[in-house]
Amino acid sequence: MRTRDGRGADGQAGCGALAKVQEARYKTSVNKTIRIVRFDRDTPPAEVSLPARVLGGSPVTTLYNYYCDNDDRFFAGVWESTPGKWEVVYTEQEFCVILSGKVVLTGGDGHAETFVAGDAFVIPAGFSGTWETVEPVRKLYAIYDG
Repeated sequence: MRTRDGRGADGQAGCGALAKVQEARYKTSVNKTIRIVRFDRDTPPAEVSLPARVLGGSPVTTLYNYYCDNDDRFFAGVWESTPGKWEVVYTEQEFCVILSGKVVLTGGDGHAETFVAGDAFVIPAGFSGTWETVEPVRKLYAIYDG
């Protein structure tokens, strides 16, 4: 099972089963064309997991990882969560766009930010605190783990 950021149960970044599918479709070589990855077609398999370090509720997350580069350092897709609150520690950079729902991110210093549909933001590597899904959320994400 994957965590919120697409990491496997071992904590390592990666693209799981998607890698083999994308290798056939998107991996580049001298004789292949690089193609645009659309999020409205060819939905990848859902990866359902439970966040680690849950502080409240019973959140369940679902990840649709549409893209992973050949180095397993950059990936992008759609992420969903049911309500709940858990601790987070980011070692990667993440760009998010909330498509629906409501979340509150609170840093270790107590500063809280609320995000709703239409909001876009970056979570920098090194951020630690809590992620709270107040209303079922769906977001686009792009993560660089470099």
